[in-house]
Amino acid sequence: MRRVEHLVNATFCLSLLAGAFSEAAQPRWWANSPIPIENGLNQTTAVVADNGLIYLIGGGLGYRPDSRTDGLLAYDPRSDSYWDLTPIPIADGISAYGAAAAIGTNIYVFGGVAGVLAPVYLQTLWIYDIVNDAWSPGADMPAQRWGSAVGVVNGKIIIAGGGTTTIQNSTWIYDPGSDGYTTVASMPEGLNTYRIHGVGFSNRGEAGQFHAFAGGFNGTGHFVYDVAANRWSLAPAMPLGVTDPGVATFGSNVYLTGGTSGSTGRLQIYNLDTNTWSVGAIMLSPVNNTSVVVTSEGVLYNFGGANQTDAIPTNQSMVAP
Repeated sequence: MRRVEHLVNATFCLSLLAGAFSEAAQPRWWANSPIPIENGLNQTTAVVADNGLIYLIGGGLGYRPDSRTDGLLAYDPRSDSYWDLTPIPIADGISAYGAAAAIGTNIYVFGGVAGVLAPVYLQTLWIYDIVNDAWSPGADMPAQRWGSAVGVVNGKIIIAGGGTTTIQNSTWIYDPGSDGYTTVASMPEGLNTYRIHGVGFSNRGEAGQFHAFAGGFNGTGHFVYDVAANRWSLAPAMPLGVTDPGVATFGSNVYLTGGTSGSTGRLQIYNLDTNTWSVGAIMLSPVNNTSVVVTSEGVLYNFGGANQTDAIPTNQSMVAP
């Protein structure tokens, strides 16, 4: 097991935690130890688990990407350190585009793309057992998918949209207890419902809500699924277009990170209570094809992505405003 350790600038982090987040003094991103992969990591999938660790699953190496990895990295925000875990058993690597969710001691990874020269659109579900550092297959999805939005609502996982060789708008709900899928209402037709990223809310609506964001290249879409009504609707669009954003939630806010190709990454914030958007701090570098998580302490961690010419190994974080 390889371990790379660096110290966080604790004084700076604590000052951010203690600071007043006024309009004149918003929190800012700070740099942590970069992902220990020489040619960067884009199309990333990051998941935070109940144990406080963040897991980085597969991803693309190089800008195009040039190849994909099957690697699984754990990152500990407390020590700012990484280490290798058992790779996901996909020989040609996987870009899951954020289509993963953690429930208890398991991480669920749905579909994605394997390989580069002859890419394969996956139909698989792979389940990672955190305690035993072991992967096992779950039931295949009803069809191949990559770039779907995934999130947890009341212990079940919603998989919405995505693509194969064409844009797809189907929605499935996966039950970890039965290892089975239920097909529910499809997303709106005629819209970019692939390369979307989502979050679930068990305490919204009668039986929960699921929000999916972006879509295609430079997308601003905002789609909402009401579980009780089994119905999709459109919500206020994102202020800025993003390609494959990072999406995470804390409290009543949804946080989206990233930008368009070559543009400086931005933080966009959607408030569920007011149904409004705001734009937060500029990120440390241009970034799309990225992934973000938020810890139980309310700190955002954004991993990897791509700028206009390269994949990047950046790990940047900020206190969630």
